[in-house]
Amino acid sequence: MAQQFRERFSDSPTRKLVNVLKKAAWVDNQILQQERQEFEARTNLNELRPESQINLTVPGLYNKLLEHIDVHRWYLGEVQGQEVPVGEAVSSWYDNIYLPLVGFIQEQDTLGKFPGRTETDLYLWVLEYQRYLERTFEGDVPVEVAIEYFTEGKGKEVAIMEDLMTLYDTLGLCKFSRHVYLAEGLPELVEVVTGLKFSVDELIHVGERTNWIKKLINLREGLTRKDDTLPPRITEDEIPDGPSKGNKTTKEELEKMLDDYYAARGWDYEGKPSEDQIKEVEDLFE
Repeated sequence: MAQQFRERFSDSPTRKLVNVLKKAAWVDNQILQQERQEFEARTNLNELRPESQINLTVPGLYNKLLEHIDVHRWYLGEVQGQEVPVGEAVSSWYDNIYLPLVGFIQEQDTLGKFPGRTETDLYLWVLEYQRYLERTFEGDVPVEVAIEYFTEGKGKEVAIMEDLMTLYDTLGLCKFSRHVYLAEGLPELVEVVTGLKFSVDELIHVGERTNWIKKLINLREGLTRKDDTLPPRITEDEIPDGPSKGNKTTKEELEKMLDDYYAARGWDYEGKPSEDQIKEVEDLFE
């Protein structure tokens, strides 16, 4: 099969695209290596905790870890009433923040549900999701509960990511820049360009509301729940190789996920937005 591909597409745009994607993956790996080296240089974690395994698969996130350490250092300083050395803060963050959360991830076998990712990836994603849940429920959410929602309640996760990606489209940003322009930085970007002030939640709501409008247009054109589906290649054919070899999404699983997704959006069984959502959309055009 690989030989046939090479012969058929040796000089085609498809072949060039494959080469570009390979180069992009190589660039990502180089960026990750550099960022990891900088993280180690700033934290000295390898010497402080030789058994530590801090690895990320997405460029741009080592700075998030450094932010976590800086915040923890500030917190320790407030508690102790004095400036805390960097090494002490790094050790305390690793022992009292990072390791306990990773322990919950290991206990619930969360990593097995995300092939190709690392415990450090999930550490950051779970904390981000925990903050989202706390804003949504307006109260504290234990990290173990956030992990459970993160792994089982995929409908909410899909809706959140869909709203964020729609926001990128609305702002005219390339989705490939999502690891450069993180959600937290978008309000500043919008203010610099337009002079308008938005919070992160307000901007995400722009993406959410846009998805309501898209859904209402689809409903007007006669599309129904049965059109929210996946092709047979996903629901019938098993993945031939790789970490997820043998897996597929059955139609029964898809129906369950669709229920979860509609519920996360506040839509009814057929996927119709709520009356409050419809009114908010109508108010935009008055």
